[in-house]
Amino acid sequence: MSQIGKLLSVKGKPMMLHDGYIYTVERTTTTKLILRCQNRDCKARCHTNLSMDAILSQPTTHSHAPQPDRVPAIQLKND
Repeated sequence: MSQIGKLLSVKGKPMMLHDGYIYTVERTTTTKLILRCQNRDCKARCHTNLSMDAILSQPTTHSHAPQPDRVPAIQLKND
């Protein structure tokens, strides 16, 4: 099982890192977060618990390759 990384966007919104893909919160229910791929042209989604500690449904297929080179820039902005 791969690690889940938690990040913040420039606007302070929660983001998740999983398998080299970055997800943003699309909507929240009473029991889970529904996240979508940060790439607007990609339709990949996944569900996590409210604290983003566990993935409840595995991510759907992405329409692009992972972009791990974007992660250090986001982490730098978080510090």
